[in-house]
Amino acid sequence: MKAAEYDDLGKYIDYRLKRFFIEENRIRAKHSLEFWTSASLNDKHKKIFDQRYAEFQKDITTIIEKGQEHGIYSKRIPLKTFTHILMSSLDGISMMDTVLNQPITEEIIETTIKIFIGYLKEVK
Repeated sequence: MKAAEYDDLGKYIDYRLKRFFIEENRIRAKHSLEFWTSASLNDKHKKIFDQRYAEFQKDITTIIEKGQEHGIYSKRIPLKTFTHILMSSLDGISMMDTVLNQPITEEIIETTIKIFIGYLKEVK
């Protein structure tokens, strides 16, 4: 199944993970991870972290709400919890790729999309 066959959240996940197919992006992500890990030790960065988290969460929430309005997704989704799990999963997959050298594959991307989209559609 190609990414074009998925809805907007599937396209979003596809976009976020396929960036790691490009070596330059993998290197940038690794450096970014190292920076943010170190920066998290400094309390003055908390506001920046909170803002980045809120923006990331808002992007995903907006996509899901649009899907709910169009009857694609269940309206019984715990949005904050769902977006937190999705964000953590995408970050974890990218960390496995960039830090642990476990490459992201088309199969990983497609399975990730199927898992999350399936949940959004199946919640009663």
